[in-house]
Amino acid sequence: MHAAVHPGAADSAWSVPAVKDEMRVPVDGRLVVAPTTDGGVSFPQLSAGLPPAPA
Repeated sequence: MHAAVHPGAADSAWSVPAVKDEMRVPVDGRLVVAPTTDGGVSFPQLSAGLPPAPA
């Protein structure tokens, strides 16, 4: 997983789930972005506007 934390809002971050960091392959071949604004309690998956599977 690759992640970035918002510098001014510690509870906000964005992640891109991957099978392995070494290969950078999206899970199930489907590219999604999983943001959180509640400190990691929830990570809804967003895919609108991203390439369809297999990515």
